[in-house]
Parts: sequence; structure tokens; C-alpha cells
Amino acid sequence: MYTPCTCWPASQLLYATGTHETYADSLFESAMATITGSGLTPTSAFSRILQVLLAVYSVAVFATLAGSLGAFFLREERPGTAGATPDTADTPRDIAGTPPDTADTLRDRITGDDGGR
Repeated sequence: MYTPCTCWPASQLLYATGTHETYADSLFESAMATITGSGLTPTSAFSRILQVLLAVYSVAVFATLAGSLGAFFLREERPGTAGATPDTADTPRDIAGTPPDTADTLRDRITGDDGGR
């Protein structure tokens, strides 16, 4: 949805500034720059600025999609939590028997301070 909303105004701007003779050419150029990050053929200052903005958009969209797919396929399921909802999954705060002063104990071990005990 966002890519057409980015491509259409870019093509309108290219056509309105006169960098392309037909709207079809400006739509094609802006679509290719938005989707693939390829360069625009006109060499005016405006088209170069628009080219950079569309290339940044293209990289951001591709990186977001790649990161989402990577996170999906690389996620790690813990044994026994398959099909568990976040409310029923074992989390550190749900584990019974954890002493409430674990952080204080860990800090004392790291610093070597026994707290006067």
C-alpha cells in the first residue's frame, strides 16, 4: 500500500516539473526507482534529489521485509511451549522458587561484597 502511495506522487512531481515528456514515462521511472532503487534518467537537480529519496525508501522497505522474514524463520521455540500463549508460556517471572533477592545476590557476587553478612 505504501509503495503505490510513494510512487504516484513521485511520478506526478516528475511530470509536473517537466523532466519527462509523457506521464507514462514519469510513472515508469518513479516505479522503477521506488521498487528497485534504480536511477532516474533525467539529470536535473530535482530528479537527482528525488532519486536519492526513492532509493532510501526502497532500501528501507527491502530491509524491513528481509528482517521480518529472517526473524520469522530464525525464531527459537523453547521445548514445551509449542502452542502456548504468552499468558501460559514459562517466563522468568512465572518460575516458582526463584528467590526475590536474586539481583542483590548476583550483585554481591560480582562486587565481592557480602553486605555485612
